[in-house]
Amino acid sequence: LEYDFPPDSTWELENGVLRKLPAESELNRQVAMMLVILFSRLGIPFQRLSHKTDVVVSSGRATVRNPDLLVLLEPLPGESLKAKSSTVLQEMPPPDLAVEGVSPGREAIARDYRQKRTEYAICQISEYWIVDPNEKKVSTLTLVDGFYDVAEFPGEMAIASPFLQSLITEFPNTLKNSFSLKAVDVLTPQLPDFQDN
Repeated sequence: LEYDFPPDSTWELENGVLRKLPAESELNRQVAMMLVILFSRLGIPFQRLSHKTDVVVSSGRATVRNPDLLVLLEPLPGESLKAKSSTVLQEMPPPDLAVEGVSPGREAIARDYRQKRTEYAICQISEYWIVDPNEKKVSTLTLVDGFYDVAEFPGEMAIASPFLQSLITEFPNTLKNSFSLKAVDVLTPQLPDFQDN
């Protein structure tokens, strides 16, 4: 997939037409960076963490989406390092996790809660988190038989997630069994304590 997006903004390709996205909010940027740092400290190799990587989706409404954060099942292939843009193609393994911070406005809310939900399920992204500072909650959508099951976590509630549970299993030397990531940790954003003292 070759395309030249103007470098000064973020773009998504919808129905073959470039659509300029509104500027990312500082809160959404901080949430994405906090999660990158957290997941890296938990042991996920940095090559599997990707901020603002394009995802090719098969949908009548969009062709390319640009999540705030992706956790990849495996690093992008070596030839991707030479590409003009970082892109997960349909023939590649789907990401483990996509995270979107909801921006204000009806169009942005519909895009994150409805359109991307459908598109990411079609792409078989295992888990999709919607971080909504307006509603003060984190929604986790877990792919089950081709559709997402939704759980919502407001405030001090610990986020229950197969992705987070898999980290405890994958990195037992780094994480306490009692590791907990609360919605407020993501919404504020702040790094939780996760190591034994």
